[in-house]
Amino acid sequence: MVQQHDEPVVQEMLPQPGRLAIYARVGEAARLTQQPQTDQLVEIAEQLGYSREQLIVYEERGVSGKKPISERESLQQLLQTITNPPEGEESIRAILVTSEDRLFRDADRVQVNSFITICTEHGVMLLTDTFCYDFTNPAHVSLFRFRCEQSTLYIEREIQRRLLTGRTKKRETNGKKKEQKG
Repeated sequence: MVQQHDEPVVQEMLPQPGRLAIYARVGEAARLTQQPQTDQLVEIAEQLGYSREQLIVYEERGVSGKKPISERESLQQLLQTITNPPEGEESIRAILVTSEDRLFRDADRVQVNSFITICTEHGVMLLTDTFCYDFTNPAHVSLFRFRCEQSTLYIEREIQRRLLTGRTKKRETNGKKKEQKG
């Protein structure tokens, strides 16, 4: 027999006590500057009830989400601040990003698991535009891993789509050239 629950699932209320880290990353081929992403995240943080004094911003420019944490200076600094907060400062209790792929894109499970472990051990939540992750909840861990994997699949599908579009255009161009000759 399946037991049903009438009580809704309630997520923790925001803002969290402590600091909120904003992590903004733009890749090497990004067309937009990073500042609008950071400005948008600061605005969202304020809408969630965080004060400017609670915010700490980490930015990476021209860095691929494929790179391991060890090659991403700002992400390393963020995780270092979580594990060893500066004396006299409140601990980081939440990280805000525009989406999961700002943290990891085509990353191996070791990188993702390392991030999850640090967040879990230090009571840090992850906030995106679509979800508030509490990594002590196994369902949230699974969803985060799934969304990180989805960003990889999206890129692969986008590359395939572009290749197919290019091949189709080439065939059309070749067909028109044959018609003009004939």
